[in-house]
Amino acid sequence: MLEAVGAFIVFVLLLPGIAPNIYVGDSQLFSTASYYLSTAHPPGYPLFITLGKLFTFIPISSIPFRVGLVAVFFACFSWVVLFKLIKRLTGNRALAFSFSFLPVLTPLAYVQSMEQKGVYSLNSFLCLLMLYLGVRAYEEDDVRFLYAMAFLFGIGAGNHHTLALFLLPALVPLWVAAIRKRRFVSLAWLPVFFAGGFLIYLHLYLRSLALINKGFIYSAATTLRGFFAVLFRKGYASNSIQAVQTLARPNETAASLNGAKNIVQFVLASQYGAAMTGIFLLSIIWLLFSKERKALKAYLLFAVFPWIFILPAMTMAAPIPGEHNISVVSQYYMPLLFLPPVFISLMANRMWLYLRAKKIRTLRAAQVCLLLPFLYLPATLQHSLGSNYIAYDHAKDTLSVLPVNSVLLLYGDNPVFGDYYMQWVERYREDVVAFGREAHTQIYEIGGRTSFLFNQSLFRDYMRLEGTNTLKAPYSSLDALCRQGRLFAVHPIAMVDVLKKRYQAGPVVGPLSYMLSVKGTSGEQANEFLLENYQKLNYERAATVYSGDPLVNEEKNQYGFTLVDAATLTGNKAEKNGLQEEAMRLVAPESFMPWVTASAMQNGGEAGALAFLRKIESGLPYSKMADLAHVMEYIVLSDSGSPQAAAKYEYLREHGLLEYLNGAEKFSKIFGMAPEK
Repeated sequence: MLEAVGAFIVFVLLLPGIAPNIYVGDSQLFSTASYYLSTAHPPGYPLFITLGKLFTFIPISSIPFRVGLVAVFFACFSWVVLFKLIKRLTGNRALAFSFSFLPVLTPLAYVQSMEQKGVYSLNSFLCLLMLYLGVRAYEEDDVRFLYAMAFLFGIGAGNHHTLALFLLPALVPLWVAAIRKRRFVSLAWLPVFFAGGFLIYLHLYLRSLALINKGFIYSAATTLRGFFAVLFRKGYASNSIQAVQTLARPNETAASLNGAKNIVQFVLASQYGAAMTGIFLLSIIWLLFSKERKALKAYLLFAVFPWIFILPAMTMAAPIPGEHNISVVSQYYMPLLFLPPVFISLMANRMWLYLRAKKIRTLRAAQVCLLLPFLYLPATLQHSLGSNYIAYDHAKDTLSVLPVNSVLLLYGDNPVFGDYYMQWVERYREDVVAFGREAHTQIYEIGGRTSFLFNQSLFRDYMRLEGTNTLKAPYSSLDALCRQGRLFAVHPIAMVDVLKKRYQAGPVVGPLSYMLSVKGTSGEQANEFLLENYQKLNYERAATVYSGDPLVNEEKNQYGFTLVDAATLTGNKAEKNGLQEEAMRLVAPESFMPWVTASAMQNGGEAGALAFLRKIESGLPYSKMADLAHVMEYIVLSDSGSPQAAAKYEYLREHGLLEYLNGAEKFSKIFGMAPEK
């Protein structure tokens, strides 16, 4: 009964917070892939995509909302498994009921349990279930639990590779069965059960065959070589094999210690707070030196060890990891958030039994500690995604303002995946031809799959991926598109080198994207387009969104800078001031200005960066944005050795802006985008 009550409470807490439509980043891709029963980015995530497709048949709300229900569903089941695990280890139902809410109420688990990329919620459930089955296998001496673990490991490999970290604790019940009981014949079936679960990866091959040239497919795997490329994430700068190879480095021990320190600082402490993190570490030490249930103690310690020492050495081993890196990999550690309640409950139960044995009168008063998890609730609820439409608005706004039959060059997860959802699921603005540039290459993709090298005859032939062979473009050259105001890029970096040589972004940023023009032309068409269309954007709704996610900030900033540019063009003073005020509600200067400056440097050199910064200084005077622009201007000037740097430094000193200098330098270095000397 308590299991049902607890799961229902979790469901009630999470349901209102589900993103009503696509959320930022990969969530947009997972919504599209689930709708088409397709594949996401490597390793393809066939298990989650299959579950996501099943949930799309629920006749409520939007497709992304239905896919988000998968994460909620498994968050509820994670609570049930955690409750059963703690109750089994402690025998204390009240303690198990209370402490099982702790991880769900941390901001990271809360958000990951509501968005469409629910692989982390599903992964936490699978990890917890593996841990629980291992306890059952050890305590009940039943090999069937080992079979279930082998099957789970196989099918879970089709969700997230970090499940492999539970191979280490699984050695304990396996050792008991093999060495103590000598059940070698029974254990010989384990590979069979693993293979049965791993069959989920047939999804990659079968759906690639079904959808190739006929529908949306992101990670195609029609050959054995292609299958292993997807499985081991070969397209990533640090793929799965390379990540494992880092453990063989000569300085692996130091890397593990640095990584462990960063996990405690940037994951555990940020989610649970310093006090609770300290109690968790203390409970590990207490369990380490306790003398009872030694094999079970080893099993639990082996369960937590890989998350604090092995995985951090592969992902966050740098002494001072950047904020950007933390935001990318922190979701990997979501299963770790479910382990502190297990350890803390063991120590709390021991103290509880001691107080009861001593008949200390404060025992009843101590029961108020059972309310501890709900102290996290007020801070957690502000991360709700229930009214977060920023990804949907951004994707729709980007397409809605484009002229008919425009071409849009894309780059980055937010623009590319948002476009996939709008055009492939909502079938919105299919007249717009959107190409996504692959990261760090001179290759474009359309529809997430077809890749081709760029050349002057790019628009001669390309795959439309709707089952109809080849589509002929209705225009003869890119120059004609520019003259008609129908060639756009979400950012200059979306242009490959051959395009950058011939075309320029308009003099200002267009509505969430740049209008391109032939170099040497005035580009006034882009200014007119911006003034005509910025009123159509949903920046008012964007301003109300909570900025807890870097990708959310990215899209708010893009709205904000669109308004900044509109303010520079309007001649109406009242309108100019209003636009500047709206822009400042959207833009987060400290997290964005260094990146934009370095981007301007990359695309326009020192002159381009200085022009951008001076536009901010004049367009938004006396604002924090302008203050940081002055600081960034000093960094650009000093790195280039300009004699103007000394005068700018004096300006910073006179206006009390030196306090921002270290912060600006720090952000530039963290993002790896500090201007080169």
